[in-house]
Amino acid sequence: MDRWNCVHELNAAREPVAGSAAELAAAVSRGADLRLYTTFGWVDHMGTEHPDQGEVEESIDLRVTYLLRGDWVAALTPLRYPADAGMGFGKQPSFSFYMYNQDGQFGIARPSLDPLQQLPDSPRPPDFGPHYHLLDWHAGSTRSPSHNAVYDFNCYRWIVRDDWREVLSHDDRGEAVSGSLEALIDAFRAGCSVKVGVRDLCRELADPGQPAIEHETFVELGSMYYHREGGFHSGESLPLVRIGPAVPLHYTASNWNFGWILPRTDGTVFHLAVDPYTREFVRTSGRYAARWFVR
Repeated sequence: MDRWNCVHELNAAREPVAGSAAELAAAVSRGADLRLYTTFGWVDHMGTEHPDQGEVEESIDLRVTYLLRGDWVAALTPLRYPADAGMGFGKQPSFSFYMYNQDGQFGIARPSLDPLQQLPDSPRPPDFGPHYHLLDWHAGSTRSPSHNAVYDFNCYRWIVRDDWREVLSHDDRGEAVSGSLEALIDAFRAGCSVKVGVRDLCRELADPGQPAIEHETFVELGSMYYHREGGFHSGESLPLVRIGPAVPLHYTASNWNFGWILPRTDGTVFHLAVDPYTREFVRTSGRYAARWFVR
């Protein structure tokens, strides 16, 4: 229990009541794991398709985190399937890429998992109810609609597990800035979990005409490989969603994709991205500065 701590809390009006956004940003910068705790009234949020469940508490596991500008946190769920809370899975076969900003503004992208789904007849958004404040709606007539909104939850608690240890930081050429490759390899051989923070990973997805602001994207790695002769370490990430950097972070029709990355300590990062609208797999690579964390 003592490994998880609330570092930033907002009330229903999204006003800070405990901790601070600075504490949250500092924890994410250290690679901290992140969850968001909220509460809501069932009928107000979920409707009347199921019996009224009264007040419901929710904790969202935000496996991919962004630190934008060095002081703004956003994070998302890259594995979620829509669910009616504890009443079962939702009817629409899709991913549900919820993305939350530190001020409570959020976005959802929902690429369909149904190959036989008919395209929507109308791009108009559904009626979400009086406590759901829709900001914009994108690609509503496609199989991957997205939107940005604010919901009047009763509270927002940003909870972190802040026990990752940074062991290597390198530039986009793989030159060490701090720490060492040897420390990373020792931890890897001992079976430690590894997380990477890649700098400016989503720069090409910035809104047209807008400069890409500085950002880091943090994601845990799964299978990992040390190339002894090549002198570099690498790992395949867990699934992630890449979104064009902005404050607040938001979805548009053209600024996101999903898939995996495979970063290496020599600065190379391979991308395997799924186009949300065509389902084509696109392979690219680039050179990026990165920080490596172990636990």
